[in-house]
Amino acid sequence: MSGRRVEASPSRFWWLRRPKYIAILLREASSIFILLYVIIYLQLLSQLAGGGPAYQAFLKALASPPLMALSLVILAFALYHSITWFMLVPKVQPLRVGGLRVVGMWALALNLLLLIIASTLVIALILDPSLIPLRG
Repeated sequence: MSGRRVEASPSRFWWLRRPKYIAILLREASSIFILLYVIIYLQLLSQLAGGGPAYQAFLKALASPPLMALSLVILAFALYHSITWFMLVPKVQPLRVGGLRVVGMWALALNLLLLIIASTLVIALILDPSLIPLRG
């Protein structure tokens, strides 16, 4: 008999032992929900191009309880994906100001502040289109 040890293969659920691995898996799985949003959005644009009745029927379908629930799940995963992305930015691309490296938390805070400002502007424009200066 040789002196080699036979190692047991890891369990299929090895990643469930560490919360960090679960978070990584959820972040990667969130991409599927982002894809679902893109598909729904492209279908919405297709129906809009098809004319009023098709678009109205699609909007009515989107207002159904199952699709509203799916929209909330998609929103939750999109927020999780975005927040975890912003948390990675300081680690991937350190911010330097005047040759000094900025602490990662400050870079994260700046990114989140810019996200909040941009989101607020978009929401304001959606709720009140008269804010857009029209020429002509």
